[in-house]
Amino acid sequence: MIVIVDKQTQKESTLFCATVTVESPSIIKVDITLAQIRLLRRDDNTLFIESDGRSVMTIHGFFTEVDGIKSELVLGRGGDEARGAAEY
Repeated sequence: MIVIVDKQTQKESTLFCATVTVESPSIIKVDITLAQIRLLRRDDNTLFIESDGRSVMTIHGFFTEVDGIKSELVLGRGGDEARGAAEY
């Protein structure tokens, strides 16, 4: 599950897929813990999150910045969240 909250409009979308596209800086909440992440990788404006089970989540547009505002990645399950900008 991926929850996207647009930073400008505060509109929240919940998606049940492995590939998403964000159109503007957003808070992206991913239902995975830091311990479950095998690899974080950047390719241009896309963030790839590979889990220890080898599944891959793809977030297109994650690194797009608007007027100095960046997207944030929030990891966690059951209210135990860790937040970061995932800057490279």
